[in-house]
Amino acid sequence: DDTFTYTYDDNGNLETKIIQSVVSGFSADIEKDSGQFFSAADSMSLSVTGDMTIECWVKFETLPSLGARAAFVSKWDDAVGFLSYVFNLRNDGGTFKLNFLIAEDGINAAQADIAHTPATGIWNHYALKYTSGVSPQIEILKDGVSLGTAAFGQPTFANSIHDNASTLRIGAFASPAGNFLD
Repeated sequence: DDTFTYTYDDNGNLETKIIQSVVSGFSADIEKDSGQFFSAADSMSLSVTGDMTIECWVKFETLPSLGARAAFVSKWDDAVGFLSYVFNLRNDGGTFKLNFLIAEDGINAAQADIAHTPATGIWNHYALKYTSGVSPQIEILKDGVSLGTAAFGQPTFANSIHDNASTLRIGAFASPAGNFLD
């Protein structure tokens, strides 16, 4: 398999792309049907409240069913006051969208989407760049190429993502965990 390494400047622009043909022993095959995911307890380093970039390598076995999501990274529990952020792929009426959910107050959520139907059975590198502020937005890159930018729908937030004690999950979100990646 090919390994891609990307370098970005301070503005998030692609500077270099390095491709190496290697086989890595550092990946995980998590299964939606078995409810598998990784988790980490809350910490200061996971409690990002402003601008951030989330990157992941994903090889879909299946895509989410109608109305479902496949979470890449989340810090989001269903208890009142424990919503922070989720980067996921959602099936919105048969249209697949890369999606970022945020909550400023831990209760109310806003989201931004970029339409994208990924292929199954191949590795792809996704990078989500979130810019906070008065007009928060996201940019999503696939294998170093921008898929576009999107602003958040209502409600929009002018301050920051809520900091709380939610568990960080890779491959799922909510408590109890659901919306598994496959």
